[in-house]
Amino acid sequence: MKGKYDLTINWQIEIPSSHVLNNRGSFSLLKNHSTLLAYNETDENGHPTMGRLVKLTQGKIDNIFNTNRPLSSFVLDGKDIYLVSLGKFTATRVLEKAVLFKISDYGVLKWTYQLMGTTGKVPVVYHDSIFIVDAMPLNGKGNLYRLNKNGELLFKKPLEARASFEPYIFKDKEEILLCCGRLRELEILDFEGNVKKQKDINQTGSILFSQNEQEELFAAIDDSIVALDNELNVLWAYKPALGFAHEAPVFDSKGNSYSLLNMKRLVSLDHNGNERWMVHVSGHGRQALIIEDDIMIITSRPNENEPETELSDSRIEIFTKNGEKLQEHLLPGSYVNAIKDNDTLFVITNSIVANPPNNSVCYSVKIFSLRLH
Repeated sequence: MKGKYDLTINWQIEIPSSHVLNNRGSFSLLKNHSTLLAYNETDENGHPTMGRLVKLTQGKIDNIFNTNRPLSSFVLDGKDIYLVSLGKFTATRVLEKAVLFKISDYGVLKWTYQLMGTTGKVPVVYHDSIFIVDAMPLNGKGNLYRLNKNGELLFKKPLEARASFEPYIFKDKEEILLCCGRLRELEILDFEGNVKKQKDINQTGSILFSQNEQEELFAAIDDSIVALDNELNVLWAYKPALGFAHEAPVFDSKGNSYSLLNMKRLVSLDHNGNERWMVHVSGHGRQALIIEDDIMIITSRPNENEPETELSDSRIEIFTKNGEKLQEHLLPGSYVNAIKDNDTLFVITNSIVANPPNNSVCYSVKIFSLRLH
């Protein structure tokens, strides 16, 4: 399908026997068209072994940091990187706890901090503090931590249920928003860890938050897209007639929002939550990207074409802000993450290739740099 965007490949890299664990916090943009990627080497069964943080530039890989622990996510703060490893556990006991690393952009280890749980969400850096939540695998609970940039603990707040996503910071009030539990509960805490407000919600899926240019808060809650004030009161809610909302929206320059729904659909709402249009998409997607007021989504779906092939593929689909499909581009592997850098789009996929003769599979990570114009 022809369109206004090029989407030809500048370069691509395949890293064999590897896998990216986290679609959030596994990929970040650097200067000069370089990116950082956290991935894990895998054994013959696809289980993560050694974790690596690498720099990707013009199709070349430079190793920054490695550890014998599987890596989950990281955040870049100037020339510092805060990197989270996964722990190990069985049905009855914890074998290894998660660790937060602080390293320089050259890979020099500055300090480590051991969490109580076995998994940690994406770290959040705000001024001189690092906020992170973990999960306790044996009791379904977790903790919220605030550390300073020297790795010293400022507080640790036990949570009655594990947090769904990383802390969200209300910058105007310097308060922390958390979403916890299977039947979710929203909590607002101050920077000392004291609970200021709680709100129960009926939500069994994931919750993500986003803000528009006016710093208004939006989320996917109770299968709906909602607008919230900073006291968590619902200003409006949109519940789709088909499927449910599972991702917070992104916004164009006119204030219109765009969200992916579970039933392979993309919906656009105006600033008051009224549906502008809804279109069908090729697969199951992640968050949309805005490119010059056009909307790009990347979806994954099973590949059923040939027996010896990728088990899934990814499709880049671009729509106008009026819902007209401009073009589509196919990439091998299951979509993990994407970053736009001026006229370049970087895309990460997890590739799993079936080998029918011995029923084995081959794992790899694929990185693509595509031209937008």
